[in-house]
Amino acid sequence: MTCSKKFMRNYKGFDAVDVHLADDGIVQAIGSGDIVMSMKTPQGMKKGVLTNVWHIPKLSRNLFSVGRFTKDVGPVTFTKDGCHGEAKGTKWKIGAREGKGLFKLQMTPVAPEQANAAKSSGCQGGTKSYLWHLRLGHIGHDGLNCIVTKNIGIGIDISSVKKWDVCEGCALGKQTRVRFQSNTTARTSKLLEVIHSDVCGPMSMATFSGKRYFVTFIDDKSRYCVVYLLKSKSEVAAKFMEYAAMAETQTGKRVKYLQSDNGGEYKSDKLARFCAERGIQQRFTPPYTPQLNGVAERMNRTLVECARCMMEHAGLGKSYWGEAVMTAMFLRNRCPTRAIHQDKSPYQVWTMKKPILANLKVFGCHAYVQVPQDKRAKFDSKSSLCRFLGYAEHQKSYRFEEVSTGAIKISRDATFMEDKFDEGPRNYNDESSVVEFDDHDEDEEKEEGKTDDDMDSSDDDNEDTRSSKSNIKRHTRTQSLEKATVIPSPKRRTYRGPSLEHVSAAAMDFEAAYIVDSVGETPTTFKSAMESSDSES
Repeated sequence: MTCSKKFMRNYKGFDAVDVHLADDGIVQAIGSGDIVMSMKTPQGMKKGVLTNVWHIPKLSRNLFSVGRFTKDVGPVTFTKDGCHGEAKGTKWKIGAREGKGLFKLQMTPVAPEQANAAKSSGCQGGTKSYLWHLRLGHIGHDGLNCIVTKNIGIGIDISSVKKWDVCEGCALGKQTRVRFQSNTTARTSKLLEVIHSDVCGPMSMATFSGKRYFVTFIDDKSRYCVVYLLKSKSEVAAKFMEYAAMAETQTGKRVKYLQSDNGGEYKSDKLARFCAERGIQQRFTPPYTPQLNGVAERMNRTLVECARCMMEHAGLGKSYWGEAVMTAMFLRNRCPTRAIHQDKSPYQVWTMKKPILANLKVFGCHAYVQVPQDKRAKFDSKSSLCRFLGYAEHQKSYRFEEVSTGAIKISRDATFMEDKFDEGPRNYNDESSVVEFDDHDEDEEKEEGKTDDDMDSSDDDNEDTRSSKSNIKRHTRTQSLEKATVIPSPKRRTYRGPSLEHVSAAAMDFEAAYIVDSVGETPTTFKSAMESSDSES
């Protein structure tokens, strides 16, 4: 805002507009225009144009909008020595402190006649369009065309803009990467035609069994995702073999392409031999172009963000990231995505069945898990307090961690308290519920239709802070535990509760599988449980 229109160009008057000042005074703006300024820049004093400057005759001094500067140029920092601007990582002083709360900027208005550029006799590049490209600071073709066709500037002596050859100055000074198209290849029409994969990690905190990475395999058509936790990237080849066998068995189709980045884990001899034997073609992105592996990159980000949110809400430490990522995968597969049809989930496209969501519980909440009769004495408690850590593979069960011992339990019989966590209760009021699964429930189900990261988001001492606030003493779970208890369901008595029409959603389709493959024997020791694909760690 300025009190004089002496230095203005392109001045336009308008009806008076009230402007409120910091001292509660009111003045009126009566016009606006552009002012050429000689101003301090990182390269020294340069000329620039302040656009849409308001003319307010009753102002005692000119005022500069910090908000406009931050929007059009970059941040402004105020210190006791002055104010500093920042653009493209470079800081420079643009003004000095003058009086209490006032800063005088290092810029001077230039009279219109001085601001006019000297007439040029030559046309570099053979065209006037190219000359104006140079005059206007290597402006792009579209920008120059806009100036000409919309008559934004005065004194442009061309009526149309012609294309010019490659500008060497632009090539050296403004070279950018070729824009990535949102869809570089057509979407596949069949399952397993293309599998996208990427490795995420290493995480700053290992899981309880030393896992620091996870790898994702995503089917292009369905976007159905499978996650494996890894101790090292060298395990990728073995996990892809496992995935391919599982996926081909489930779908009856063959994997055709494996798309990944140029990571060494995807170029191992072991993986190359396997793909060659199976007729699977590997497709690698060019170096330093993660955008071309966008499906897997975005999936990893989605899983990490979801896992982080769940851990924060539950007040769990970073060592639980493995359980959280596996749960995030389970949930994401059952939610609709714009990548396919908004009315379908990846799970539905993959299995031709709609997922049942009634059995889902809040990650990390407390639950009382039934203790089997043969594992307790007559007057022992019939249940133990546990944390809910996700969904168990194939067994239509939940995974729990016993609060007092840190032992992992797999059970279908639990009373959930979805408003209770280690850090205390939450404010929402979800009732506790007992979910029991009968072995015949799945047989009764009818087919309903066919169809950029590390986990750290806070300081490392957050975990200690959580522990100090927690009302529950967290047991340090280690691999030295000898047993991971799998709790069998007792024989059911005749169910006299509500009809199955009201509870079947919780029992019909629990297929709670992180990675669906052949069902093995129930693990009986901690070691076997941790080595099984059931385990997060």
